[in-house]
Amino acid sequence: MNVHSRRAPRRVVAAAIALTLAACYERSPLTPQDNLARAVPAGAIQMFVQQESSEGSQYTFVVRVVANGVKMGAYQGALTFVPGTLELVGVETPKTGNADFHIVNASDFAQGRIKFAAYTTADVFGGSEALRVRVKALKSMNDAQLAGRLDVAGEVSGAPVSKNKLLASRGIYDAVTNRVLVP
Repeated sequence: MNVHSRRAPRRVVAAAIALTLAACYERSPLTPQDNLARAVPAGAIQMFVQQESSEGSQYTFVVRVVANGVKMGAYQGALTFVPGTLELVGVETPKTGNADFHIVNASDFAQGRIKFAAYTTADVFGGSEALRVRVKALKSMNDAQLAGRLDVAGEVSGAPVSKNKLLASRGIYDAVTNRVLVP
């Protein structure tokens, strides 16, 4: 048997493994990465702020709302920061599914707040992304004190989720590694 013919199957296997790993590495996944979902206590809903990219003083953040053991059907919250530390470049809602409806209100941006809400007519949301915001930092991100909170959430059945089960963001996470960038 030719030495080169033995290497060919190994190369095919290696290529298949590389493609599989590459497929798992996605810059902005539709569903939260396992370690992000595992960070939410059972029976709770938590908001996460992830830094997706940065270029100079411009940053793109993805706000995610992740439930663990709750059939979440709706939520409302706010992304807050110290006024005067950020300049709004753009904000958009995700395209997570035909039955999901997302609303963003950035009219209070100068006061340090972006409000958002979403609901689904399906059994579950099509993804965890609540909004994506692009900002220019006028001061350091530590000075901005970017944080998020959930004000209210409900289950698909219409039952409200207890306020003590709604967890705020705890820092800014890298969108790929989920490593804390800014505590």
